[in-house]
Amino acid sequence: MSSLPYLDPNAPFTLNSVQTLDTLINCMKSINPQERDYAVKVLNDIKEKGNLWIHVDTIIGNTSNTDTKFFALSLLEHVIVTAWNAVPEDQRSGIKNFIVKQVIDNSSSGASHFLNKLNLILVQIVKREWTTTWRDFIPEICSASKSSQALCENTMNVLKLLSEEIFENTRTPLSTAKRNELKQAMNLEFSKIYELCNWVLRTAAMHPGAVQNSLIKSCLSTLAAFLDWVPPVHIFSGDLVTFLLESYLDNQLFRTATLECLTEVAGVTMEINPNDPSFALYQTAVINLLSLSMNKLAQSFPPKTTSFATIFMETDPNMQLHMKLFAQKLSLFLLAFAQNHLTLCESSALQSQGTETESVIIISLDALLSYMVSLTEFPDDEVFKICCEFWHTVSKHLYEQRVAGWLENKIWSMAYRANLSKARMLLIPRTAKPTEVLISVDEQGNVVREKLQDTENIALYDLMRETLVYLTHLDPEDTEHIIMLKMAKQMDGSEWSWTRISSLAYAIGSISGSMDEEHEKRFLIHVIKDLLALCEGKRGKENKAIVATNIMYVVMQYPRFLSNHWNFLKTVVKKLFEFMHELHPGIQDMSVDTFLRIAQNCGADFVVPHDIQDQREPFIYEVIRIMSATISELQNHQKLVYYQAIGHILSNIKTYEEMDYHLTGALALVQAQWTQLLSLISQNLAVIQDPEVTRSLAFCIKVNESLCQSLGHFYYIQLGKIYNDMIQLYTTTVQFLNSEVAAKGPIVVGHTHIVSARALCKRILNLISTYIKICQTPQLLVEHFIQPVFEIVVRDFVNSPIELRDAEVITLVADIINKLGREATGYMQVVLGVFLDSVLNMLVSDYTNYPEQRSSFFELLKAVASQCFESLLQLPIERFKVAIDTILWASKHQSTQHAELGLVTLKQILQSLESSGVVANYFYQHFYVYVLTEIFAIMTDGLHIANFKHHSQILRYLFYIVDSGLITAPLTEGIAADANKAFVISHLTQILATNFTNMNRVQIETLILSMFNRCNDQVSFKNVLRDFLVTTKEIAVDNESFYAEEREKEIEEARRLIQEKKALVPGLLPQFTNERSS
Repeated sequence: MSSLPYLDPNAPFTLNSVQTLDTLINCMKSINPQERDYAVKVLNDIKEKGNLWIHVDTIIGNTSNTDTKFFALSLLEHVIVTAWNAVPEDQRSGIKNFIVKQVIDNSSSGASHFLNKLNLILVQIVKREWTTTWRDFIPEICSASKSSQALCENTMNVLKLLSEEIFENTRTPLSTAKRNELKQAMNLEFSKIYELCNWVLRTAAMHPGAVQNSLIKSCLSTLAAFLDWVPPVHIFSGDLVTFLLESYLDNQLFRTATLECLTEVAGVTMEINPNDPSFALYQTAVINLLSLSMNKLAQSFPPKTTSFATIFMETDPNMQLHMKLFAQKLSLFLLAFAQNHLTLCESSALQSQGTETESVIIISLDALLSYMVSLTEFPDDEVFKICCEFWHTVSKHLYEQRVAGWLENKIWSMAYRANLSKARMLLIPRTAKPTEVLISVDEQGNVVREKLQDTENIALYDLMRETLVYLTHLDPEDTEHIIMLKMAKQMDGSEWSWTRISSLAYAIGSISGSMDEEHEKRFLIHVIKDLLALCEGKRGKENKAIVATNIMYVVMQYPRFLSNHWNFLKTVVKKLFEFMHELHPGIQDMSVDTFLRIAQNCGADFVVPHDIQDQREPFIYEVIRIMSATISELQNHQKLVYYQAIGHILSNIKTYEEMDYHLTGALALVQAQWTQLLSLISQNLAVIQDPEVTRSLAFCIKVNESLCQSLGHFYYIQLGKIYNDMIQLYTTTVQFLNSEVAAKGPIVVGHTHIVSARALCKRILNLISTYIKICQTPQLLVEHFIQPVFEIVVRDFVNSPIELRDAEVITLVADIINKLGREATGYMQVVLGVFLDSVLNMLVSDYTNYPEQRSSFFELLKAVASQCFESLLQLPIERFKVAIDTILWASKHQSTQHAELGLVTLKQILQSLESSGVVANYFYQHFYVYVLTEIFAIMTDGLHIANFKHHSQILRYLFYIVDSGLITAPLTEGIAADANKAFVISHLTQILATNFTNMNRVQIETLILSMFNRCNDQVSFKNVLRDFLVTTKEIAVDNESFYAEEREKEIEEARRLIQEKKALVPGLLPQFTNERSS
């Protein structure tokens, strides 16, 4: 681009340079893409390589181009964020003074982009200088703010930004220590910020019109950001809350910002013993917050008659956004109060029975609940989600607080009962769609197959389901009454719509288990009969599809009822079989899914006779007899689910003869297709080139695999019938593949007929692996199924071209070893010989090719180390070193999964060595130093920190066995065994001194001694390693991997506690088993 100027980042900077910069900045807006690309490249070079940031004052002072000024500030910001400590102190001071002056000079310009950028840069400087060279920043900025309203408003914006950066934005590059240091400084200085906010707000209240509205809003917003740091005693003992309520809550201009402050206040609690003198103060403040806020709101919005939805619809469209924001902030305030103070208010009312305080609390709680009822109708999804969270909080709280006689409680009868009934009336028709429902209504109003699950919708459904369960427990009769009322309106058509009937069905399904069994029986019979009648009575495929979907969802949720009512269950299953012929998108999928769910939970009922007149045999006989017709219109993936369901049913049969009979019947169609295809191949091998043939064969295997997964151990009956044919088919297909690659080269691997043939081989291997994992008698495998794997499958793998060596073979061998345990020792000569070499030949050239084979291979190594360790020890030293090298090589992979497998395998070997005595000494003499050095290198290279947990565990053990004297042989020539510790210290000192030049010898020796001193405790040892990596700056202190193990334990413990609590509430945990094979 010869016509465009070039700005050399290292050349002297002049006023002409400013003009050149203006030209380049303007080129960024050029319609010519070449000019834009050139400008981007030059400007990036300036930013990354030059020192143009030292001329920012010159640029800003001599250009009128706002974009150029903005670019200059971005140069300065880049230096502050990436290299602030490298900037000389005098220049840091100059930058600080320059930015402060620019902020002051530009404050009067209002909320311009340039001023916002200046504020951001100022905050970046403050984060780095506040606790060291700029300790008086807060007093200075607060004091200066009183000189000008514009400056004061900008100060509020800066303080809010600072709060967000320090306390909310965890993605900013701050260490934990630095963040805590800034928080401590904020605690010390908060009083200055609070005084400034208080001064502005009280001045505005005392002198209406004297303070700009924008400043008041900014002040309230800043106060909300910092209220979390005000000591709770100060909040509840002062008059701040009362002042905000009386001065700003009823002002339409500041109502939303005031609610933000009140939400923060409502989120503050004090853990005080009721006998503490300050408890009364806290109690009074909370009740005042409730009563005063409700009274103030009631002046503009009477709680019993206000419809926020109506107000919104009648609001000028230009103002609807403000109304929506107000609704959101109000609902958040009411939610925060409910989450933190309901118990206190209720206990206060009980203690004050018959007094005015009791009346005030009850009236205020009634108003609060009434507002939330109105907000639940508000036409905004975010507000509705907040309301759902509110009703969940309240209903859960009431369920947990329920005691004998609580229905006679005054608070319940005067505040809760009616409002909770209204909440049910609003929530039930808006119940979100659960994951089990596979069809939905699109934006054009068409009924379509659901392609992707909406994660937000799933979370909302889970929340609403729990809420409806709690609400049903509180008053099951009211829940039933509302559902029946809504159902009646669907039946008579007065409220018929796809959305309404679906939400009603979702609500019915969601409360499964929350009624007592008799009540649930009566309720469900009525509901399902209505839904079946609705399905029969509606005209139009889409109407029927919607109702059919809802029927299937409801019956899925009530396995207890179905299992106890055989006639009803049989009717439902026959209806599902009818739905399997319905070609509307999603119906067939949902019908087989529902059948699978029923089979998982009620399968035992299908295989026993029932004492009814028209059934002389178990229902499974009829199911299998009509199977051909039932599945005739299903697609292949749906048939697989159907066969999985059949497997669950048959798993309840206990006799060989009966199992064989039903398996033969269930697989008759598939077996006929399988036999026919094998016959074609035997007559003409060329047909194996036909992708349709291999796909059909693969489908037959997939059916067997689906059945195997759900049937379990007894599948050996069927496997024995097809095993020899399957192995022969595998050999024939592999020979065909090898010949194709030999004749046409590796490029043929991507051709359709080759891909299809390989898929057939993989399906055969997957079926064998599936049964091996679920077989309950390893000896059965040895006698009937294992030998061909090593004689044929492994042989074919070794002899095949690299391009055709499938990961499934490696996985199959690993599964065999894991299942047989030490009984697999007889196969180790093959596994650790030619098979190991053939896999390594594929993988050793890099760390990325053949990722599936790589994962399977490392799983194989893990299986060998854990199940057949003695076989490893019997290898010649050269082969054993190959195994150790391979494991350490696995640990060096950048793929966390692959590296973890290598490390876990190494830990398994070290653990197995504990009981091997002399062999252990032999191992450590040859490999201790090697393993120690390699693990240290992997841990400190900065690429594998995700596996820090495993590194620390291995290193701790290596230090421990030396420190405790478990190694009784010398680790190197020329020393005695009791000198091993000194040798390790010397060896590591030399390595660390070479690789970490920022540490002196004393520091290194102290570190190593610390590791030895703490090698008896994993937590302490891990902390030493953390400190070492942070000190050497190999990794940031806040790296999540440092605490991955602790975080996983915390998450698991939290999940366990949640499940335990849910188990105590009937209905919160689903009645059904929910699994589906992939």
